[in-house]
Amino acid sequence: MSVTEIESLLARTNALEEFDFATADTVLRNAMALSRNLFGTESSHVAELGYVVFRPSHITYNTGHYMNRVHWNEGTERLRRVLNAMAYELKISKAKGELQSPEKVTLKWLFHHVSVGGWLIAGGLLSAAFGFGVFAAKNDLLAKIIALFNSTPKP
Repeated sequence: MSVTEIESLLARTNALEEFDFATADTVLRNAMALSRNLFGTESSHVAELGYVVFRPSHITYNTGHYMNRVHWNEGTERLRRVLNAMAYELKISKAKGELQSPEKVTLKWLFHHVSVGGWLIAGGLLSAAFGFGVFAAKNDLLAKIIALFNSTPKP
């Protein structure tokens, strides 16, 4: 449903007549509301939509001035980019789906769901723990440190 809403807003953006500020502002407000609902108020899409402007805000130009066209083109292009990014992100998240946690974590499940890098990191941590144990057993420094903490001060 939301991808179709985004595509509808994109179609409305593509069909905008030049300098139709009322319709452009309506599409922008709808895109902003949809972005907040789908991605949250802190999303990058909401922030990017906040920068979309269709007319210069700091100065007023005559009707035929080229800067009006520059702001209009930049605003509509930025709106298109954000809408395309929103649609792409929704399509990716739907295609990827959510990873469901299993009822039981078995070695078979771990083998299929943990990457090779994860296995290497786990093996490295296990080797490091084993190596530290061997070092601690051969060296009496750790025993002296533990004895310092366990000893009670004598008055």
